[in-house]
Amino acid sequence: MAGSRLAPEAYVRHLRADGDRFAVAVAAGLSAPVASCPGWTAAELAYHLGEVQYFWGEIVRRGCLTDDDAQAIEPPARVSDDRIVTWFREQCDALCTSLDGADPDVTCWSWSPEHRVGFVQRRMAQEAAVHRWDAEEAAGAPTPIDSVLAIDGIGEFVEYMGGFDPNLGGEETVSLMATDGPTWVLRATGGNLVPDAGEPDVVASGTASDLLLALWRRPVLERLSVTGDREALDRFLNRPTSPDQRLETCPQDTKPSERPGPWQRFRTLSVSRTTNLLNVAAWLSGPPARRGSAQSSSSPARGLRAG
Repeated sequence: MAGSRLAPEAYVRHLRADGDRFAVAVAAGLSAPVASCPGWTAAELAYHLGEVQYFWGEIVRRGCLTDDDAQAIEPPARVSDDRIVTWFREQCDALCTSLDGADPDVTCWSWSPEHRVGFVQRRMAQEAAVHRWDAEEAAGAPTPIDSVLAIDGIGEFVEYMGGFDPNLGGEETVSLMATDGPTWVLRATGGNLVPDAGEPDVVASGTASDLLLALWRRPVLERLSVTGDREALDRFLNRPTSPDQRLETCPQDTKPSERPGPWQRFRTLSVSRTTNLLNVAAWLSGPPARRGSAQSSSSPARGLRAG
């Protein structure tokens, strides 16, 4: 596996801590709009994160190995807003129990090329961290993602979620310089992010937390120091997808209650394993700001799942 990772117990520790802080932020205002997930309230964000955590907990508990195994998991019922925080805590506690002490090398299903429980431990910690920031931002008091976890999150993004549409032209070389960690020089080319030793078109400097949030298209760009071609950075962070691959968690022309949940999206999304993982993972992880409208698809999906 590329890059160094945290110990499994560290991922679970972060998952517990961010899950608790997420619940506190949601409870502060259930109906608060979530700016980074347009059209969603904090309560809807809580259901999204809770159902994702329920799904991955079931993957590990059941020992799912195949797409059919994953598709057999039924979604949890949407509880009322007055119970959503308690329900979310139950899902987070159950996931932590399933992952705490689990052997990271045990095989399990995932949408990524990595079919290990270690993938789930890492992905769930990263998922909770970003959505915790979303919930705190909705409550008016966002706090940074832990520096060590954010550095790992950038590594995960580059490793598994850095793909772009290979059919579209244009290449940018971007330097991401963490003021509290390393520097990544990355080139977007051929449908992938690849390390590059050349001169970058643009340098974005900031904390690892802000760099990670920017990669996930959260509204933090004003906190980054940018030198060089800012338009290249914008293209890099907001790269469009081709019409048949444009994926959207949160269509802006529908009410939240009418939007398909992850189970429906899993069963209807027509993207092959070789399609770029940035589109898939960003679409399934929550609706970042500044994304285009959804394009529906009728073919069944194989090998993709929320997280």
